Amino acid sequence: MFKQAGLNHFRFHDLRHYSASIQHALGIPDAYIMERGGWETDGTLKSIYRHTLKDKKKK
Repeated sequence: MFKQAGLNHFRFHDLRHYSASIQHALGIPDAYIMERGGWETDGTLKSIYRHTLKDKKKK
């Protein structure tokens, strides 16, 4: 399916990580990111999803 569409293989869950990271990088408040991602507390958002932003900080 992916090859036929010309896409690399990915998991749809990976898009959730990407979305949360990009929203945070754009300065969207955590409350909105949590609502869109379906998290009830910011603990999950901060401990699992925001870690990917460290690479942006280095740049």
